[in-house]
Amino acid sequence: MKIESSPQLLLLGLLAREPMHGYELYQNLTSSPLGRVWYLGRSQMYKLLKELEALGYVEGRREVQENRPAKKIYHITPPGREAFLRWLETPIATPRLIRVEFLAKLFLARPLGLQTTGRVVDMQIAACRRRLSRLQEEASDEGFEHLVFRFRSGQIQAIIDWLEYCRAMLLDQGMSL
Repeated sequence: MKIESSPQLLLLGLLAREPMHGYELYQNLTSSPLGRVWYLGRSQMYKLLKELEALGYVEGRREVQENRPAKKIYHITPPGREAFLRWLETPIATPRLIRVEFLAKLFLARPLGLQTTGRVVDMQIAACRRRLSRLQEEASDEGFEHLVFRFRSGQIQAIIDWLEYCRAMLLDQGMSL
């Protein structure tokens, strides 16, 4: 079995920072700037945690509390960390996922340092440039197809411009997320 969804990888990224119990993980997601980008319901999150545990990417350990029910603390495992890092450094394939998935990667790369953050941004820029180049090779100057080409190429160029802005802000000026 392998990880099927980006939300699972998002949870791995949060757990890579520190072990947390489910509600703490939910609060960490919703109260951070990441909560403005990615919505994950609490019941969905617990379902994803069970799936990750079944895959061996996280381990849950019960912690007894005095006068309260036990809570389950989730820890990322080495295979989970490996899966998270592989996802983090794999560029987003389609422009429509940049808005959510890339922003999550950018947020989660921050604690790993400027070098990792820079690599994530640079690999995404390269992937977008390749996509734009392929699109330009297939461009049409006629009718509706031309309008679609202009829209898509403009969208990808805007993403590249924004990514370059990110690189300048985050790396050159040392801006924190």
